[in-house]
Amino acid sequence: MAPTCQKLSFFYLLLLCSSICSSADVPQIPQYYVKAAFLIELVDFVKWPNDTSDHSGENKKTICVFGENPFHDYLEKFSAIENNNIAIHYFQNLEKIPHCHILFISRSEKHSLSKILRVLKNKIVLTVSDIRNFAHEKGMIEFVIRSRKVRLRIDLATINESGIKLSSNLIELAMLVNDDDKYNKKKGRQ
Repeated sequence: MAPTCQKLSFFYLLLLCSSICSSADVPQIPQYYVKAAFLIELVDFVKWPNDTSDHSGENKKTICVFGENPFHDYLEKFSAIENNNIAIHYFQNLEKIPHCHILFISRSEKHSLSKILRVLKNKIVLTVSDIRNFAHEKGMIEFVIRSRKVRLRIDLATINESGIKLSSNLIELAMLVNDDDKYNKKKGRQ
């Protein structure tokens, strides 16, 4: 199986597992374990402007966590599975955040969210959070829990303004902000 197909299969399996593993008969997987897996897998479904990487390991991607770390060591474990082609950094100070491909904004930063997003507005960084209504506040990808599943809510307008491109496969799996409500309901995205 081609690497892209393997990645896509893993991503679909992750979506399925985030649902099945939360049933009453099976021990529940911690939600931040699932969210960490999503963050690591996002790297393969995103294209940053001026990125010539072919995901062969030549260009390391950086995932940063801003605020309290809810992931324990899950990100490092998943990064190791990816042959360490992903660097993980943790920060508490907005002015000290280095270049990140993906920035997860912790719930601990909820009260500073508008300031954080203003600072990041002209930077090419994919912002992700599980802060309620993050995607409605011009964050790019929000983790939401629907029917005991971790789902993605995406603000395509904000992502497009940044020059970042998402895989159509990722978009198809997500709930979209600023999308026609009938379309979201038809696709089961609400």
